[in-house]
Amino acid sequence: MGAAVAGSCPQCHGLWFGTGSLDMALGQPGLSAKLAARDHCCGVCALPSALDAVRCGACGAHLPGLDCPEGHGRLKQILVGGIVVEVCPVCDGVFLDRGELSKVHAAAHATECASCGEHLPDPDAGYLVDRGRICGGCFRERAKKHAATNKK
Repeated sequence: MGAAVAGSCPQCHGLWFGTGSLDMALGQPGLSAKLAARDHCCGVCALPSALDAVRCGACGAHLPGLDCPEGHGRLKQILVGGIVVEVCPVCDGVFLDRGELSKVHAAAHATECASCGEHLPDPDAGYLVDRGRICGGCFRERAKKHAATNKK
């Protein structure tokens, strides 16, 4: 997995994966672009927040701002597999704190639905969401709930 890392932070030991590098490292083509398309969220309460916000509007937590090492501005925080990772909305680069690579790898290669426990037949089956990989049935259920909430 280490061959795809574009850089590391000597202070926090975090890893920067440039465009498509995380996809190659995890054997999941298109993963970085899917992550970059998600909404920015608070690292404490995981609720959506504005990318330029200093504090979360929901819980008041301080939102640290990391900048893209390739000069594209502030990184978005997103929830994946139960952890918060930083993603560049411009180049799809991904920054993972120390220890997060193995957690993202586990979520990306899960063999059971994180919601109902149903067996997923292969690593490409299901949908990678905030809590991990879920089956099609649970994904459709989430989509229905999301649509109902947005109608109000």
